[in-house]
Amino acid sequence: MLDRVSSSESAPELPGRVSVAEDVAWEKVDGLVVMLTLSSEHYYRLDETATRMWEVLDECADVSSAFEQLHAEYEVEPATLREDLGVFIARLGDAGVLVVEPADS
Repeated sequence: MLDRVSSSESAPELPGRVSVAEDVAWEKVDGLVVMLTLSSEHYYRLDETATRMWEVLDECADVSSAFEQLHAEYEVEPATLREDLGVFIARLGDAGVLVVEPADS
């Protein structure tokens, strides 16, 4: 689902919170998350890593907590994880799958 962002692009800032949009139905099928946006009838299937990001975002109260949990689970540099998680959230937000709330300033 995710393509790595080129080094010329800046990683998006992590938002404060995310939630699944009201018109999105999702479930795990064979260990992977599949989603359907009911209003547009767009279908999405996440790969294994994106599925884990989705699950952790769904379980945690905020994106910062999700970042910390994912960092504890994966052997990845914090900057790489921040970039990947930020891009994941931004793309699903742009697609209308996630409602993204900015971090408190």
